[in-house]
Amino acid sequence: MRKLIYIGLIGALLLACSDSEKDITPDPDPKPGTGDVAALVDGDIETYYESEGSNVEIVLELGSSTDVVAYSLYSAGGDPETDPVKWTMYGSTNGLDWTLLDTRENESFFARYQEHLFHLEASGKYSSFKFEMQPSGGEKLRLSEVVFHAVDPDAGWEDFTYPSIIFQNTAPDTRGSEYYDLLVQDKQRYLQYHAKEVAKLLYFSAADQKANGTRVNTITYKLEDYDGVSAKSGSSPNISIVYSTRHIENSYASSMFTLDFETKGVLFHEMTHAYQLEPRGIPGYNQPNTSWQIIEGMADAVRAHADFFPWSNRKPGGYWQDGYQTTGFFLEWLTTKDPDALRKINASMLTVEPWSFDGAMEYTFGPGTTTDDLWKEYQNAITN
Repeated sequence: MRKLIYIGLIGALLLACSDSEKDITPDPDPKPGTGDVAALVDGDIETYYESEGSNVEIVLELGSSTDVVAYSLYSAGGDPETDPVKWTMYGSTNGLDWTLLDTRENESFFARYQEHLFHLEASGKYSSFKFEMQPSGGEKLRLSEVVFHAVDPDAGWEDFTYPSIIFQNTAPDTRGSEYYDLLVQDKQRYLQYHAKEVAKLLYFSAADQKANGTRVNTITYKLEDYDGVSAKSGSSPNISIVYSTRHIENSYASSMFTLDFETKGVLFHEMTHAYQLEPRGIPGYNQPNTSWQIIEGMADAVRAHADFFPWSNRKPGGYWQDGYQTTGFFLEWLTTKDPDALRKINASMLTVEPWSFDGAMEYTFGPGTTTDDLWKEYQNAITN
């Protein structure tokens, strides 16, 4: 079950009474919601808060006062009409006196289980937060998670250049296509969001990506009815990604949440291929050579670091040159030694020539570092 990581906040309990009115016209007076507010702060986007009512009041009480500069809301699975479309947010230091922090109107979530990040005009230190929310459909509110940020997750990425998206559905009559539409409501925003999230794991900032990274102008994303999963083709600045409607259907057979988890995981892998740098001075991509090992290994490392692999897939054994998940989980583990390890390994493609794993490890961790030594340390760590 996928979990969210909170930045310095632990959270929260609520109040709750009932609102029996189901009038489509928003009630001018917000009523306390009836759902379990703990679901909003349990770090699990599969659980959700739900309440009847056209104007629902939700109060979250933190353990202590904390600086907050931004917050994220996560949509739940199910009907988009239960998403909040309009809300007012307040903060308090005592749970009695409330300060207006943010007001939003005509908002929309572009997919199920999807983050929507909002910045506060002025940061502040508060111990309680209150939301007065109106659902899109006007009768029932459903929300998966609320995350408060003490540090702006988008700092340094305000000037990211989003690629243009060309979405093509060549299999509109398949069940996989139907399920994808249930998962993703706005394809362009969905794909652009994940392009940025991948770039953030490969580069230090938008300026770094623009100066040193792979340029991606256009992504053609295609749903296709075929046996397989997904594939990236083309080269910078215009690339294509195909996603199998049969794989979508198989994933949805477990649950909408499983489909979301797999779709995002596959997307992180393929988007990495769009944005990652390629090793210099060695033969090009060809299984099972070094280029293949690092290109596929990095794609799975980024997917793992974004938390879109079951961690039960990570097992002792194999070798760091095996590619895909075996290499990927190893490279991701290196972030426990240096949080910027993936960014530095990606950057090594520009400076280490001819590129090698040992050269990349020395670039990242210092002279004398060998991949074999790190691999042995990694094996001991995951075995124990």
